[in-house]
Amino acid sequence: MREELIAWGADEETIASAMVAAADPDFEVEPENWPALVLFMRCQTQWNVGGMGHRIGLNYAGVEVVARIGEQPLTVELFDALQLLEITTLNELSRRANGQATSRSRHLG
Repeated sequence: MREELIAWGADEETIASAMVAAADPDFEVEPENWPALVLFMRCQTQWNVGGMGHRIGLNYAGVEVVARIGEQPLTVELFDALQLLEITTLNELSRRANGQATSRSRHLG
């Protein structure tokens, strides 16, 4: 969905809103985690990308700018929560990439 929105020229705020709206209606975010999720969604243009086009982590200097512009104090607790979201995202992307590679190899064999 994100790639389709990008292809249509949607800005990051629109993409973030659409992604939240498309989420499972049973998905809940505890109030104390909301600031981290908001910052994480705002930082979607701050990913460092490796040579093979895979995300390798957030650009923390960029994250700091996004937080400052959004007037969201980047506390130690908020940064820790953001890193948890980052690591979880990277692990999920890796899991999906490995699953796709596995399913492709089955079709080739």
